[in-house]
Amino acid sequence: MTKIHDNPGQIHQAERIEVTIRYQFNEKEYLWQMLKSGRALMDGKTLDESGDRLLFLGEAVLHMIAADCCYERPKAWIEFLEPKTLGQLADQLEVTDWIQIRVDHRERWGDERLIHLGEFLKLLTGMIYLDCNFYQVRDWFSGQVIGIDNPLIPPDYPGSDVPYRNFEHLGKSALNLIASDYLYARFPGVPKEVLCHIREGCKEKMLDLGKYDDKSLGKNYVKGKFVFVRNKLISLIQKAEK
Repeated sequence: MTKIHDNPGQIHQAERIEVTIRYQFNEKEYLWQMLKSGRALMDGKTLDESGDRLLFLGEAVLHMIAADCCYERPKAWIEFLEPKTLGQLADQLEVTDWIQIRVDHRERWGDERLIHLGEFLKLLTGMIYLDCNFYQVRDWFSGQVIGIDNPLIPPDYPGSDVPYRNFEHLGKSALNLIASDYLYARFPGVPKEVLCHIREGCKEKMLDLGKYDDKSLGKNYVKGKFVFVRNKLISLIQKAEK
């Protein structure tokens, strides 16, 4: 892979992209990997293995962000989990300015294009998670992607069906992300569908090794210990596999 700092043109393009998405990557190579997969999506091509696996991780991150929203706000808007709504959020970020979509006018886009844009935002969310940590990607998504007074949020939105301040829901989502994170790194050549299949067993093993349940995981998350618990559970399962 060509290093970005060796190519002045890529440096300039990276800066433009980072201004658009309102996030500055620590590792610029992540940006190019995400961009390659995004262009494949919008051209109607099948994602390669790395892009497909990144969707697996990005989806887990988004569900954790949604769980965090539900815990913090009694009328949390979590419709961003819907594929087309996610695509509309990506459109608001103006990512199409540099993905080079082969469509001349936005009014010609159908649902399929919005769904592809939503998939791209999953890729971007997963990549930012890899570049920093969950708390930072959560703040980026809530502040820069959704923002304040977003026109996609109805003024009379009733809130999600998830109970407010629910530790168990929060813990389940945290465990799902930790297991997804571990499997993504542990099995670099394994496709998304296989990772999804083995994730449930991984979660059960993590709970058993760490002596946690969903509720206690949720409480630890609220205390700001997500990274600590993540590292602990991954370390325990790594030792158990030796």
